[in-house]
Amino acid sequence: MLGVRLGVVGILAREDVKVLTVYVDLSVICVDCVDCVICVI
Repeated sequence: MLGVRLGVVGILAREDVKVLTVYVDLSVICVDCVDCVICVI
């Protein structure tokens, strides 16, 4: 059970890294974008 849980956590962590990477990319693209709420968060 613990192994399964760790596996799921590992997958979620990798997804988080992907999402963070996308956010960083969006932030760089939307530096001057006033209406871009995602970039502010």
